[in-house]
Amino acid sequence: MYPKSSLYLWDQRTLYIGEAFDLTSITPAASILVYCIEGTMAITAERSSKAIVTRSVLIPAGTPFSAVSDSKRICICFLDPYGGDFYQCKQFMENFTDGIYFDSKDETHQIQLLENIYSKKLPEDIAYKKMVEHFFLRSTISKDEHCVDDRIVKVIEFIKNNFSENHSNQYLADLVGMSDVNLRRTFKKTTQIPIRRYRLWHRLFVTANLMALGYTLTDASIAAGFSDSSHFNHVFRSMLGINPSFVLKRAQSISIFAPYINSCSIGELLNLRTA
Repeated sequence: MYPKSSLYLWDQRTLYIGEAFDLTSITPAASILVYCIEGTMAITAERSSKAIVTRSVLIPAGTPFSAVSDSKRICICFLDPYGGDFYQCKQFMENFTDGIYFDSKDETHQIQLLENIYSKKLPEDIAYKKMVEHFFLRSTISKDEHCVDDRIVKVIEFIKNNFSENHSNQYLADLVGMSDVNLRRTFKKTTQIPIRRYRLWHRLFVTANLMALGYTLTDASIAAGFSDSSHFNHVFRSMLGINPSFVLKRAQSISIFAPYINSCSIGELLNLRTA
């Protein structure tokens, strides 16, 4: 019998390892790494009729795709919003087609590492250290290859700290001294997705953290800023490729590690609960 699935909710990255499921008609709001711990998966880009069969794949944010796996266990890692992880990871992928990178040069070693995190239920700090060492700090990236505008960093941090509010693009542009048009253009160049989609993506992350605190899925999604359950269900399905009911049915078989919830953020989230 396999161990429970694990969900690690770090500040800039999210890692799921456990029961496999198909990803259908998904447009990820963050770049993702997907590994089959056993078996393979068939990845199909939206504009391609030919599937890529592999055990390891890197998909840029905003790239529509579907995936079907014959593996019983799978690893999905949502990468940082600034693009640094993506630029690191694409260096060890051997092949590229239809906007998708696949077949890691270190596939066997990386799958063994993921299997170790999964089977031993490693604490979040140790699991994080291993992921950074073996996936995200493999080489030095030059500033010419990947340079993040400090103003975009500030906007992302503002959205994260005010996740339940819907500030306009103009408000955010004024906050960092940019024009509305320039902010939208630069933000999408950095993250590969529009500002609104990033805000919704972060609300999914907050929802998961609130569930780790004991919230019901409905209460967590409303506290995170979704207008109603229908809105949440639509966003969840479009960004993750599965229905929330899939998670609810398996809630007791998923171990959630949520180091992002520190003493300060707990106070903020609890204030939302009692408001």
